[in-house]
Amino acid sequence: MKIYTKNGDKGFSSTYDGRKLKKFSPVFKTLSEIDQLSCFIGLAAVYVQETKFVEIYTFLRRIQADLQDINSKIGNLDEKYIATIRNGIVDELENKIDEMETINDPLTKFIIPCVTLCDSHIHLCRTQTRKVETRISKLYKNDGGIQEELILRYINRLSDYFFVLARFMCKMSGKGELFKENLQ
Repeated sequence: MKIYTKNGDKGFSSTYDGRKLKKFSPVFKTLSEIDQLSCFIGLAAVYVQETKFVEIYTFLRRIQADLQDINSKIGNLDEKYIATIRNGIVDELENKIDEMETINDPLTKFIIPCVTLCDSHIHLCRTQTRKVETRISKLYKNDGGIQEELILRYINRLSDYFFVLARFMCKMSGKGELFKENLQ
């Protein structure tokens, strides 16, 4: 099978279920934002891999797999081709957040993101997750089903996870967080 179809030469692309849509359609805008998020997560995972936090590295790769399932859901109307978003996905994120928050210092003021390369890439994941959340919200417009609600909850919690993870990695680096007061 050839990787190129030439459909894109005329501004169209096909969804996983075979529909041909304009490349600027909300579906493809959403899929491209999720793809970019997955790439950012992969980059962050490379930096995390250089630390002693193998479990976090593995979890970041799991998030990338979850995003593939979400892409499948967004790019398909045909139910037989759609991956099911696994149960407990939001609870898992919340548990990871709660674990790290027991170690993170209490947050009493706004942080300036990006102290180390590792937390910098995680903050990029956080901000890209917010873009994805906006795209998915526009796509579903509150008329989605149970899976769509789960996806929205997951993406919302995912940005929280990245925020807490960035703070955690910063703390574990020994460099601490950066606040406005430190800049003066």
